[in-house]
Amino acid sequence: MKKSILCIISLVLLSSCSLISPNNGSNFDPWDKLGGGGIASVGSEENISINDYDNMSSSFSDIQLDESISESNIVNFNDLSSLPNGVSLSSSTLTISLGGTYLLKGEFIGQLVVDKCNDKDVRIIFDNVKITSKGSTAPITFKKTTAHRVLTLKEGTTSYIEDNILNSGVNSDESVIEVKSCPFTINGKGKLMINAKGDNSNGIEANDTLNILNSNLEINANNHGIKVNNKIVIENSTIKINAKMDGIKTDINPVSLEEAKTLANSLENGFISIKNTSLDINSSDDGISSNSFIYIENDLQDIINITTNGGAPTSNKNYGSDSLNGKGIKVEGISYFNGTTETKIASTHEDNYSLIINGGTYSINSNNDSISSSGNTLIEDGKFSINAGDDGIHSEYTSVIRNGEINILSSYEGIEGSGVEIFNGIINVNSYDDGINASNSEVKDYDFHIYINGGNISVDSMGDGVDSNGWIKMDGGTLLINGPTSGMNGSLDTDKGFLLTNGNLIAVGSRGMVETPSSNSTQCYINVNLSSIVEDSIIVKDKSGKEIINVTPNKKYQSIVLSSEEFIKGETYSIVIGSNQYEATLTSIGTALGTNSSGNQNQGHMPGGPGGRPR
Repeated sequence: MKKSILCIISLVLLSSCSLISPNNGSNFDPWDKLGGGGIASVGSEENISINDYDNMSSSFSDIQLDESISESNIVNFNDLSSLPNGVSLSSSTLTISLGGTYLLKGEFIGQLVVDKCNDKDVRIIFDNVKITSKGSTAPITFKKTTAHRVLTLKEGTTSYIEDNILNSGVNSDESVIEVKSCPFTINGKGKLMINAKGDNSNGIEANDTLNILNSNLEINANNHGIKVNNKIVIENSTIKINAKMDGIKTDINPVSLEEAKTLANSLENGFISIKNTSLDINSSDDGISSNSFIYIENDLQDIINITTNGGAPTSNKNYGSDSLNGKGIKVEGISYFNGTTETKIASTHEDNYSLIINGGTYSINSNNDSISSSGNTLIEDGKFSINAGDDGIHSEYTSVIRNGEINILSSYEGIEGSGVEIFNGIINVNSYDDGINASNSEVKDYDFHIYINGGNISVDSMGDGVDSNGWIKMDGGTLLINGPTSGMNGSLDTDKGFLLTNGNLIAVGSRGMVETPSSNSTQCYINVNLSSIVEDSIIVKDKSGKEIINVTPNKKYQSIVLSSEEFIKGETYSIVIGSNQYEATLTSIGTALGTNSSGNQNQGHMPGGPGGRPR
């Protein structure tokens, strides 16, 4: 049995309103041209699907998972008179040159170097260690090798690593933990505090792969918190980062344009995987940034908080500048630099996702986009609270939402992509410009589209509510649009029409740019145009008096587009707006009450160029 729509947004009532003309309940066959009421040109649903991703599980060797505590080779920094075999001290540099497991404790001023060790695995256990570098060298350096390097944090302990480069104009490109080309893993249930004080110091920098497993890290860095050239895998960990640049990033630097193109063909290059992990990132630039692919799989108890570049602007005039630093979660692609000339190569293609978020709890306050991808984005589940200086969710190709709760509290544009597809979830969008937008000025010959097949969606926009430079199709769900109050924007806006086959639609806004569903829609709708601007509640009842729609818009409006899964062609319905009641008999797909600002019973899309800002 179908349920009635009950969307009480606010309770603000006026005493009266009237229709523009006395054609109450008149029915019409909308005109056949692009825009509202025309014939919608909708692409095949088979062509809007993106390949599902494979299981993103990671595999680890025994030594990478080994958190056992061995005290066979102990290095006590408080007494270096006796060192185990394979460990040597020269001046202020302690070097490990043989494979094996070593337990370190105490305080040390100098540098710890793990040499090649004949390409044998080395595991270091930290037991309340404090290492401060002397001079401009990194406190800890792992030399290039094909063997594993593992740092285990002993449970119940806290260790501290920091450099000694003060912010006195002395530049350093060192990192607190510097890992040359070798697979590096941090594990263990202890805690590690990293303080990168040098002007350009990173917390952790690795040239190969970084794994962080079952660990607790806190990083303060004057450059990047974590910077890796290849791949980052973080699982079952808690990490807090304060960084003057990016919080967590992969950074591929190809030596030629050909290499850049080769690297772009594999998602394994520049890959970031985060599972069952809580993050707290405060960065002056991006929070999490990848060259190719980001995969996040969390539970609701796993919380990711990201603030970038001071967060979203507090003034509307500062919204929407793509030149601002500070995206929340970003996949950007690979760049090749020839001198000062940059060539960007998208590392993802239309057929695959480049950013996947599957579950978790997120609070993102970003000066630029909160979630941004150079390819396709999939949000599978999760709970999101977003404040964005530019877009809440942005994809160069398609943004797909299958489930979850997404609250975009402030944004320039709420959800944007060349395509936007929503299959389920609770979505609330507040935007300075368009709420949901399918456009991209840099993508040519693309099937721009918005497809809705489920979910409870609420849009509050100052620009267009739901805007597509191609088509919109609604096969299910509930869409409530508190649209613009100015005449040059509309609650619905398309180039190729809005095909409505199922679902519940309530769109209120200004009267100057009214667009309605297409005449080849299969579900009836009512368009009401009023003589004055009101902010009354709207109630729709069937002939038995049953309420089908009950909504109080949260702003003033003069035009209404209504459709319900319960509408039956040929039936008569009462529309109550404040203290006024009107009757409409649905003898065709579209029923008009009143006229629009130009005197017509309907008005279509006003072309406004290709849409979308250069990214």
